[in-house]
Amino acid sequence: MTEGARAFCFCEDGYAAEGRACVPVEEPRTLWTNRRTRWAGPRVVEIAASQAGMDARGVGAALRTYPFGLGRYVWRGELWCTDFVSWTYAVAGVPLTGGSEGGWLVRNNEALRTWFERHGLWIDRGGAQWPEFEPRPGDYVRLHTRSGVGHSGIVQRLDGDTLYTIEGNVGNRVRLRRHRRFRDSARIDGIGMLTLPPAR
Repeated sequence: MTEGARAFCFCEDGYAAEGRACVPVEEPRTLWTNRRTRWAGPRVVEIAASQAGMDARGVGAALRTYPFGLGRYVWRGELWCTDFVSWTYAVAGVPLTGGSEGGWLVRNNEALRTWFERHGLWIDRGGAQWPEFEPRPGDYVRLHTRSGVGHSGIVQRLDGDTLYTIEGNVGNRVRLRRHRRFRDSARIDGIGMLTLPPAR
């Protein structure tokens, strides 16, 4: 896959990207495996919202433990919205797989959509589940852009038919945004579920 002019690998589970190669890794057991945690969504939102107003260099700059601040991983001129989602999930204890840095850093919104599809956690706009689906805090949202490259965000909350999100790289900052009548919005491509909705 590419991000701007750079090519990178996005690997299957059990592998991580190193340069343009996929190498085997021992994946840590995370709560993605059972998808039952209740604290993950609120924790993701808490971390993401605390970075509002920050640029890529400022995101997590005070973090003294791995993965440290996001600025270590963002290339000059990079579209870092997906990096921000990946970083937030890693800090919250629900790291992704198949990316770089041992797997948690997925750099591209198409790759991140693919990750959720692979794990059966993707709700496609216009799909059978879309009219009734209610996004939950911490879920991933992929958006269309005028340039066609796509954009990534994190669901903060749902209020009626208004979806509130936290998005990196909006004017080169982390911003809190809202999308009214989100189910009818052509901007929203779909939602990746951080956790499965409760059984009925």
